[in-house]
Amino acid sequence: MLKNLPLRQKLTLLMSAVGVLVLVLAIVAVFIIEIHSYRTSMAARIEGMLETISPQLQKGLVLRQKETVARVLSSFSSDRQVRAVFVWRQGEMFATYLRSGAYANDTDTGLPYGRCTLIDQLTDIDRPVYHFTATHFGFAQPIRYQNRIVGRLYLQSGLDELNRRLLQYFGLLVALLAVSALFSYLVARRLQGIVTEPIHRLHQAMADVSARGDFSVRVPVESRDEIGDLGESFNLMLGQLESRDRQLADYRHNLEDQVAVRTRELEETVEELRLARDRAEAANRAKSQFLANMSHEIRTPMIGVLGMTELLFNSGLNERQRKLAETVFKSGESLLEILNDLLDLSRIEAGRMELDDEPFDIGEVVEAVVALLREGAERKGLGLEMDLAPDLDTEVRGDGGRLRQILLNLVGNAIKFTDDGYVALRVRAGEADQDGTDIGRRAFRIEVEDTGIGIPPELQDRIFDSFVQADETMTRKVGGTGLGLAIVRQLVDMMGGRIHLESRPGLGTRFILELSFRIHQRPSADAYRLPIDRNRVLMISDDPEVGSLVSKIEALGGEVEVVTSGTRALSLLRRDRNDGLDLVLVDQTMAGLGGLRLIETMASDATLPKLPVVLVCPAGESSIEAPVAGDLDLHWLHLPVRKRQLADLFGRLFPVPHSTAPDEPDFPVLPDETRVLLVEDNQTTRDYVRGIFGSQEDRLVCVENGAEAVAFLQRDPVDLVLMDVQMPVMDGLEATRRIRATGFRRPIIALTARGFEEDIRSCLDAGMDAHLCKPFHRRDLVRVLERWLPIGNGAGREEAG
Repeated sequence: MLKNLPLRQKLTLLMSAVGVLVLVLAIVAVFIIEIHSYRTSMAARIEGMLETISPQLQKGLVLRQKETVARVLSSFSSDRQVRAVFVWRQGEMFATYLRSGAYANDTDTGLPYGRCTLIDQLTDIDRPVYHFTATHFGFAQPIRYQNRIVGRLYLQSGLDELNRRLLQYFGLLVALLAVSALFSYLVARRLQGIVTEPIHRLHQAMADVSARGDFSVRVPVESRDEIGDLGESFNLMLGQLESRDRQLADYRHNLEDQVAVRTRELEETVEELRLARDRAEAANRAKSQFLANMSHEIRTPMIGVLGMTELLFNSGLNERQRKLAETVFKSGESLLEILNDLLDLSRIEAGRMELDDEPFDIGEVVEAVVALLREGAERKGLGLEMDLAPDLDTEVRGDGGRLRQILLNLVGNAIKFTDDGYVALRVRAGEADQDGTDIGRRAFRIEVEDTGIGIPPELQDRIFDSFVQADETMTRKVGGTGLGLAIVRQLVDMMGGRIHLESRPGLGTRFILELSFRIHQRPSADAYRLPIDRNRVLMISDDPEVGSLVSKIEALGGEVEVVTSGTRALSLLRRDRNDGLDLVLVDQTMAGLGGLRLIETMASDATLPKLPVVLVCPAGESSIEAPVAGDLDLHWLHLPVRKRQLADLFGRLFPVPHSTAPDEPDFPVLPDETRVLLVEDNQTTRDYVRGIFGSQEDRLVCVENGAEAVAFLQRDPVDLVLMDVQMPVMDGLEATRRIRATGFRRPIIALTARGFEEDIRSCLDAGMDAHLCKPFHRRDLVRVLERWLPIGNGAGREEAG
């Protein structure tokens, strides 16, 4: 209803309301100031009184003279506001003063003072404390004698005087408020015309313009305030409208010229956009070229780390040395993955990332990740737990390398940002398909949990963005590029999965990965089964977690019998010495007789069967055979025991003719006349390839650049060429084109650290037959030779033309 009133009445009411409101605020301020002033003066007055009587109270408390203290307290009778004074000594009431003469504990007749929380806190105070309530003022302070608290005093005073003064003020101020409100209304009604009259004239002018459409009307301006400015703006607007009408008439005659001008402007804009697009494409090409160069410069020396370590595996290492070499090899692969992260991100952004579809075992991927990162976790004093259900079928088809990359990122980050506690990697069966769209696929739920620093809620939605890290301070301490989780998210999306996290700052984080893979028809255990006539295994361990190792042995075709003490194991071996046992596994950390002592007993007891013995020991233990083993056939396994590691051990102990177990491919025996030309400027790569050829090194010829390769092939024939791409003097692409121009039709295989699709296409366009990316493994080169040379089980590529 108020909004529909005329402007004059609204302004009158508004001015009156403002005057009344200001007066109300002033009244409230007066009340607050009066209350504060009274309270301050009351507290000062009470403190002054207590200072006067404090020496007498100290004397009475020290000498335990209740009469003296009570007499001192009775001096408060002169102040009618004081209701009660209590003095405590050693936590008990010592003396009191009550205005009505009642007792302090008299609850039947009613106490003359209000209940006060200071009384409950009195035994704990060590300085003066007071507070006000709506009904009383309470004051408490300790009584000290020679810097020692000998008692405590509580005083309560009424507020009757304050209430009377406030009531008088209230009556006076209400009367003042009524008079002021009436005066404000009369003044506002008189003065509102100064503001409303110019507005009324402006309103009337606007009504005339709207009704007649006459833009020549003008409003008289009599002031220079905002209303005057509004009138001038209104007049200016009317003038502009008049001018616009004239311009519209002119535009009708010049429309074609205007269209031509706009067309030229549009063409200029299109040209600017084209130039901007060309610059963006050039920048993208420069970035791709930079990444390709960086790939080459890093991958080429990495072949010296990975390749030579791989050759070291075949140099007769013992278990300890082999494990150390594997750590170097895995660490080199991890270093290479830092480069791969950058290249992967570039490929994903360009839409050029493709996933492999090959059979792999998720369990082996998980075990490999844990084995690689366990040492780093142990250096920080962290527990790295792996929880993989033994009955879970993990043989699937998909990109196992990308899954390994995802898990290395997640577990590596968990270790990096966890200072104490544990990191756990768990694999479970995922939720079953409900609508039948995923028939032939198996779902998995993979969790990576840690007890680290956690991720704040405001960063949890951005943690998967490129170059974003949860804790910049912690990142500076432990390092990191900020790309890992961004690549993880994009790889998971490409796999059709989902990743999310649960985290509480300071308590840890759990990443939850949900993926599904196609089911692989061939069970992984079939490839590693033991011979059916040598499958009885005796496991001697008291570890409650031994079930995981037992399940792996059974998955390989073994029948396991577990005993939990060395004494029982010796009895069983003596009793069943001719009953077909094939292998004994001993837990080194077993309680009681202990693993090493049990082996010493087995070696010295001629009545026991001489079976192969495997000592299962913690990671980092020496693998040199102990002197106590005597002539036992002793072998070592280091925890955690991986399925492939176990299968390799059984393969060495019980070799199976024509076994189908996958292993590193042996180098095929080349025919006598076969010759291979390696064109490579890097000495380390040449040495690595020579090491792969081994005893057949005489079949390999090496030159250092493309020009030497062209000259060599003009005088000496070869069966296959391994061609580096980036070389001095003449690169591999130009050399290949010149070699093909001479009529050479033998296979030419590119060996290059450049792995983008355009690099592969450039190699094929130049006349090469295949592409092998550095750093490559021994098996990769062997497969290339098996495919393109007439060796092994099948003929290679026949010479064309």
